[in-house]
Amino acid sequence: MFQTTWVPFQISHKKCKRQRTRISFYWKQHTFKVLSQLKSEQVLDKLYKSVVVCVRQQSFSTALKTCRALMAGGLDRLEITLTTPDAFELIHTLSNEYPQATIGAGTVLKPSQVKLAAKSGALFIMSPVLVHDVIEEAKRHDLLAIPGGTTPSEIYNCFSAGASLVKLFPVESFGGLSLVKTVAGPFPDIPLLPTSGITLNALPE
Repeated sequence: MFQTTWVPFQISHKKCKRQRTRISFYWKQHTFKVLSQLKSEQVLDKLYKSVVVCVRQQSFSTALKTCRALMAGGLDRLEITLTTPDAFELIHTLSNEYPQATIGAGTVLKPSQVKLAAKSGALFIMSPVLVHDVIEEAKRHDLLAIPGGTTPSEIYNCFSAGASLVKLFPVESFGGLSLVKTVAGPFPDIPLLPTSGITLNALPE
């Protein structure tokens, strides 16, 4: 017959405090990741179910007027290209004036630009090509990264690199709607954002 002996196990107050701190830190980190994921999914849903207007102008004032006109017309998903003068200031202004809008930075090619876009209030980053450092930096700032691609290999590489949405660019120069249909066939699980040359007549297709 075996005899069971209970041995008291004492934990010091300091150890308990450290353990509680670790648990608290874990839950804070876990909650932050969940909220960040939800935020990205909400932005993705908004972009995927609406028209995203690319704004590229020669001056800040013209770009601001254009964006306000688009907002008044109900188009509140905007990509502000960094080729527009004072683009970060424009993103900041629009984000404050229209807090319910989905404003992002376009033509982003450097991680440093991602940081400035995040500080300006951008919710997504769009690039004409795949830049791995840009995607990683966007993740660090909880921004949706949307790199661009045209060929099946480019599209797959963008998605494999962590893109939740791939910018199909430029559609008009590579076959128009036939390009969209062709690349969507082998990649049914990769969300595509066709850009350049999309007309009102082409929207239903």
